[in-house]
Amino acid sequence: MKVSFLIDGFNLYHSIEDLEKNNGIKAKWLDIKTLLHSYMGAIGGTAKFEKIFYFTALRLHVQKEKPNSIERHKRYIAALETKGIEAIYGGFKPKEVFCKKCNETFETFEEKKTDVAIASKIIELAAKAMCDVIAIVSGDTDLIPAIELAKQINPKIKIIVFFPYKRTNDELKIYTDQTYSIKPQKYQNSQFKGLVQTALGDFAKPSHW
Repeated sequence: MKVSFLIDGFNLYHSIEDLEKNNGIKAKWLDIKTLLHSYMGAIGGTAKFEKIFYFTALRLHVQKEKPNSIERHKRYIAALETKGIEAIYGGFKPKEVFCKKCNETFETFEEKKTDVAIASKIIELAAKAMCDVIAIVSGDTDLIPAIELAKQINPKIKIIVFFPYKRTNDELKIYTDQTYSIKPQKYQNSQFKGLVQTALGDFAKPSHW
């Protein structure tokens, strides 16, 4: 049984931040493939990895203020790639926001394309019958239309969702075949160990991660 995983990078990242805030567990150096492997038995006795797609975006708009943040993100993606994970990039676009309290307009940035990219990949995997199971790591209900369409295109495809910490969503449960909530201990037990040899160099877990 071939399983393709689609990882909503920022949804997962924000869950890790909540995990640290609420439980004191630092888990940003997360070995995603090891985490997912711990659930393969629950998916099915014959389950095996087909592909793992990691959807993310580099926060280039903060490069001047936080250059180290961008570099850490790149290193983390490079670490994921050593496990055969494919990174798919979205981006950030500027957005004007009006502050009623201060009566001023200021510029902020919002993530773009990630949801669309995940939705497109769900439909592609189903339409081309590229796997038996699509496993989505996200709690984002914006993916429901794509899940519905994938089921219409390929009724045999099984779609399951892994909810990151504090991202459980009852609505998503209705439209999928199976759901799991990733436990805090799973994050903690699935960290990269020692030096990770990547295309960008050899890196260890940052001290505050």
